Amino acid sequence: MASSWFEVDWFVEECLPAWNYKVKIVDTDDFMVVAKKSWRMRNNKITLLPWDRVRLDINEYDNTKGRITFRYKKRDWSDSAPWEKKENLVE
Repeated sequence: MASSWFEVDWFVEECLPAWNYKVKIVDTDDFMVVAKKSWRMRNNKITLLPWDRVRLDINEYDNTKGRITFRYKKRDWSDSAPWEKKENLVE
């Protein structure tokens, strides 16, 4: 049987209580998902802060919830960081 999960890159938008996070897809502003950290991330005490880029597993049957499985290092995602885009800066 094929897996019903698929992986997407996201940004952590907001930290919620009980290890929940509100995350947003990398290139759009309209699609938000509530996600929890995976067991391995909780067990290894990996912390997440707003604007961290993460890999998220989403179930194809319920795409309002997800599971965060990986946090990218800063050097891996500096090219697509939202605060480094030119249109967001005020002159």
